[in-house]
Amino acid sequence: MRETRDSAELAEWIRPRTGPGSIIGIDGAYGSGKSHLAADIANRLGLAHVKIDDFASKTGQPYLLQLRYPELRQRISGARAQGAVLVDGICLWGVFERLAMVPDVTVYVKKFNDDGYWADEETCDLEIIDLNSPMLQSKGAALARDVAAYHQGFDPVPKADYIFARIV
Repeated sequence: MRETRDSAELAEWIRPRTGPGSIIGIDGAYGSGKSHLAADIANRLGLAHVKIDDFASKTGQPYLLQLRYPELRQRISGARAQGAVLVDGICLWGVFERLAMVPDVTVYVKKFNDDGYWADEETCDLEIIDLNSPMLQSKGAALARDVAAYHQGFDPVPKADYIFARIV
């Protein structure tokens, strides 16, 4: 698995892997910089860009249950008919499983602080995720719990073709 901090380098790696109908998926925790990276890559490569969050109903249900899958499927399929499409969002593998689609290339965004600490480690690193931790059980932690459960169920980091290390 490759890793970079340079979006131009990542775009050049992705370029030969995109053909008509291909799907590039960008995964990571909420707030990791997926949409910013996706917009940059889509702009550099002239790709359509679909944000999974645009299809969330925000009903308070677990994240994967609140997505409007028929609309999302239609948007991705329409973009694929025109060429390659870049799709970004949390719980990416869970979304694609429900859409019965498989991305051709995947990138996982890891957000690091200046000290090199993985900021999302508590919800994304299988070795330390504890769904019963006080942090994940607090009232406002529903999305963090969804992300942690997704990481436990799908283990997306080692599935990624490329890791984008975002330093904040």
